[in-house]
Amino acid sequence: MIRLLASDIDGTLLPIGGRMSERTKHALKRLCDNGVVLVPATGRCYFNATGPFREMGIDCPVISCNGGRVDMHCTCESPVFEDTIDRESSEKVLRLLLDAGCFMTSYVGTKVYALPEINGYGSKCMGISEAGSPDKDEYEALKRTMVEEGSVNPYKYEAYSDDSRLLCELKRELTAMGLSVSGAFKFNLEIMAPGAGKGRALKTLAEKLGISKSEIMALGDGSNDISLLEAAGLPVAMDNASESLKPKAKRIAPDASLDGAAQMIETYVLAEISK
Repeated sequence: MIRLLASDIDGTLLPIGGRMSERTKHALKRLCDNGVVLVPATGRCYFNATGPFREMGIDCPVISCNGGRVDMHCTCESPVFEDTIDRESSEKVLRLLLDAGCFMTSYVGTKVYALPEINGYGSKCMGISEAGSPDKDEYEALKRTMVEEGSVNPYKYEAYSDDSRLLCELKRELTAMGLSVSGAFKFNLEIMAPGAGKGRALKTLAEKLGISKSEIMALGDGSNDISLLEAAGLPVAMDNASESLKPKAKRIAPDASLDGAAQMIETYVLAEISK
């Protein structure tokens, strides 16, 4: 019997750039009403991660910052686990990303720091971010803030670029440093402390709740969901998932745009409860 459902948000519970469907909302509410622990597990920061669930009136544990942080509630900050990058490693990552000149972000506490790209390669995320295109003085001010605040024990760094060769080279160098490197999209890297990720966060939370791996169902779509699926007894990848994730799954759900997550919840959790 599934007692805990851990699910990625973007590309899983809702299509990329879309909104959560009424069918998915209904399935999640039924899940919680029947005593199953719902755990959003996302790369988003705490407040962006909890927003959709607070709007539905659901209070549940949440794994945010790609596993860098675990809170017991959506309605109030209550971190019970934090996985941060140490100072020496953080400084090395920051220098590497600054030299690369790509669009970058860092997640510290409940804040997200962003620094625009300067290498001209472009990135899809940069186009929709609030970082804009600052002049030289504005860029230098943002850079100082990133160095002074954004590099202090971050949960993660992100690097974005449409230049796949640049991302491959960065991933090679960061992995050689022993850091955990994954991605939510084809055009980004998520950089964390060694061994950190959604999987380690889920294991920690499950232990606190007294829930075994066999009682966990996990859903995801990106390479940053690999450790999440590995920590679950019933790992499910979306049909729109990255090819690196699908081999880790026991089930493949329909595309997120077709309410694939809701279909899996209805079939493998709610139907069992109704028996």
